[in-house]
Amino acid sequence: MNLLNRLRIIFLLLVFLLTSAVGVFARKKDKYQNKDKSSYLLLEAQRLEQIQNPDSVVVAFEILKRVVETDNKSQEAHFKLSSYYKALGMPDSYYTSILTAATLDTANYHYNIAAADNAIRIGDYNLALDIYNRLLTNNPNDENLYVMMANAYLEKGDLDKCMACYDKIENLTENIEYVAITKAGIYEHFKKYDKSLTELKRLSESYPNNVEYLQILSMAYLSVDSLQKSRELIEKIKDIQQGCLSLISEIEYYKYKKEEDSLKLAMRQALECPEIVYEVKQDILKEYVLSFVHENNDLELREADEVFSSLTEQYPREVYIKKIYANFLLLEGRYPEAVEQCQSALYIEPNNIDIQRQMIQGFYYSGDYDSMNRVIDNALEQADSSFVIEASSYYYLSKQFDKAIENLKSAAEKYSASPIFLSDIYSYLADIFFNEKEIEKAEEYYELAIKNNSNNLMAMNNYAYCLAENGGDLSFAEQMSAKTIKLKPNDPTYLDTYGWIYFKQGKYLFAELYIKRAIDNGAGESPEVLEHYGDILYHQGKTEAALKYWQKAYQKLPEGQENEKLNNKIESQKYIE
Repeated sequence: MNLLNRLRIIFLLLVFLLTSAVGVFARKKDKYQNKDKSSYLLLEAQRLEQIQNPDSVVVAFEILKRVVETDNKSQEAHFKLSSYYKALGMPDSYYTSILTAATLDTANYHYNIAAADNAIRIGDYNLALDIYNRLLTNNPNDENLYVMMANAYLEKGDLDKCMACYDKIENLTENIEYVAITKAGIYEHFKKYDKSLTELKRLSESYPNNVEYLQILSMAYLSVDSLQKSRELIEKIKDIQQGCLSLISEIEYYKYKKEEDSLKLAMRQALECPEIVYEVKQDILKEYVLSFVHENNDLELREADEVFSSLTEQYPREVYIKKIYANFLLLEGRYPEAVEQCQSALYIEPNNIDIQRQMIQGFYYSGDYDSMNRVIDNALEQADSSFVIEASSYYYLSKQFDKAIENLKSAAEKYSASPIFLSDIYSYLADIFFNEKEIEKAEEYYELAIKNNSNNLMAMNNYAYCLAENGGDLSFAEQMSAKTIKLKPNDPTYLDTYGWIYFKQGKYLFAELYIKRAIDNGAGESPEVLEHYGDILYHQGKTEAALKYWQKAYQKLPEGQENEKLNNKIESQKYIE
C-alpha cells in the first residue's frame, strides 16, 4: 500500500472516531440535561403538592407523568406517581409504577417493601419473596423482613418455610416467647395440635414459673385429650400462685369435661376473684349468665344475684355489667329489677341506646306503657333511623294502634328521600293494617313499599299472603311469591306463603310440597305453618295426618294464647274455612 492510500485510511478513521466521540458527547449531554430537567420537575411537583390545592395537585400529577415520559429511569418519579394511581383507584397502574421504582432501585427499602406488600395483596407471593430475599442481601439481620417472609410463606401455604423464618427470628433475637407463641398459634390454626403443644412445652420449660404460660399449656393439653396433664398443670399453677388465677384454666377444664356444676362454681369464683382482670371477666360473665337462663333452682339464682352484687361493688361504673345483669333479670321475668339496673347504667351513660332498649322491654313486659313511651320518645331523638320501626312495634304490641301509625307516617315524611328505608316503613304500616283487617289500606301500603324498593322480598311475601287470605288476585300473588322463592329458595316464611297460595288455588299437591319444605327448613315450631300443613293434608283425604299436625300446631301456641278455629278443627276432625 502506498503512502497516499495509508494516509487516506488514517484520515477516514480519524473522522469516524471524531464523529463517534461527538455523538457520545452529545448523548451524554442530553442525558445530563434530562437528569437536571427531571430533578427540577420533581422539585416543582413536590412544591405543588405541598400547596394542597386540588388544581395544584392535578398539575403535580401531570408533571410526574411528564418526568416518566422523558426519563423512564427516574425511580423517584415512578414511586411518587404510584400514590396518585392508588388514590385514583387505578390498581394496575399503581402496581406497575411501584414495581418499576423497586426494580430501578433494588436497594431502596421503602420502594421494595411497598412493592412486596402489593405483590402479596394481589396473590403474587413468589415475587414478594424474591423482593424480601433481595433486601436481605443488604439487611441480613432485619427480623422484620423475616416476619414478612413468614407471612408470605403462610399465605402461599408453605408451612415449613414459614416456620424456618420464625426459627431465624429466634436465632437473631433470642426471643423465644414471641416465636413459640406465634408458632403455636399457627400450628393450632392448621390443627397440628401436637406441634403446637411442642412449642408451648418449650416455652413453659424456659419459664417454669410463668403462670400465664402454664395456663396456655394446660388448655393446649385439652386439645389433644390429655386431661391428666392439663389437671397436673392446674395443680402446679396453684402451688406457684396461691391466689385464684388457676380458675381460668379450671373453667376450660370443666367445660371440656362437661361438668356443669363444677363449671358454674369455677366461673362464680373467677368472677369474684380480684386478681383476674376485668376484660377476662367480661367473657366469663356471658357464659355464666347463659348457664342460668330459665333456671328454676332458687339457691343457684340467689348465688347468681350475689355474683352480680359482687361485680357491681368491684366495678361500680362499668355499664357492661349492669347491662348483662339487666338482661339476666329480663330473661328471668324480673322486670322492675331489670329497669332499676338500666336506670343505674343510664345515670353513667345517659345516651346509651342499648340500655334504653332494655329499659323499654322492662316497662313493656311490666305493662307500664306510659313509662315505656317516655323512654321511646327519648330514644327516638338519639337513635338512628332503624329505631323508628322498633318503636312502632312496641306501640302496636301495647295496643297503641294510633300512636304506631302516627310514628310511621311521620317517619315516612322525614325519610322520603331514602326509598329503601321508606319501603320498610310502608311495609310495616301495611302489616299493621293487615293485622287490623283494614285490607284496602294494607294493599295500598304494600304497593307503595314495592314501588319504592322492587326487591323488598318481605313486602312482596306479605302482600301475596294478604291477597291469598282475603280473596285477592291469586295469579298476581303467585307471581310475587315465586320471585321471593327464586331469590331465597330455602326461606321457610316464603315457602309457607307460596304453598298457601297453591292451597287457595286448589293445587294441593304443590301446596304440600312447599309447606313440607318450609317445615324441613325450620318452620316446624310455627303453629301457623303446622296448621297450614294439616289443612292441606285434610284436603287430600289424609284426615289422621291432618289431625296430627293440627294437634302439633295447638301445642306450639304461645302460653296463654288461644286459637278457637284450630281447637274446633281438632274437636270436629274437620277443616273449617
